Amino acid sequence: LWLEQKYQSPYTGQIIPLSKLFTPEFEIEHIIPKSRYFDDSLSNKVICESEVNQLKGNQLGLEFIKNHYGQKVPTNSGVVEISSEAKFKKFVDEHYGKSKSKRGKLLLEEIPDKMIDRQMNDTRYISKFIMSV
Repeated sequence: LWLEQKYQSPYTGQIIPLSKLFTPEFEIEHIIPKSRYFDDSLSNKVICESEVNQLKGNQLGLEFIKNHYGQKVPTNSGVVEISSEAKFKKFVDEHYGKSKSKRGKLLLEEIPDKMIDRQMNDTRYISKFIMSV
């Protein structure tokens, strides 16, 4: 993830130093929160500042940017600023232009019903399979 992001936080544009990558200062963040849609794939994960992840909470990536752009967030290493929508979209295009899945998730405005329906069908299938065993 760190290499894919070119060592930058997608929500602030700040560099993520390798020396701090595996510390509590940074976390793996779900672009579409697991509480809203269970997707634990790499295409639904990025690395960002722990405090930014806490502030993002249950929001989608682009939703978070729209609600918090320009906000200053205190971290253990100093203060970071949430990117503007234009800067965030530029980051996504530059870093994930070839990754249709991750780019799409980062730029989602809302979770499509089609995704939710698929998850419901998968759950029904798994339940039937388990009952037959």
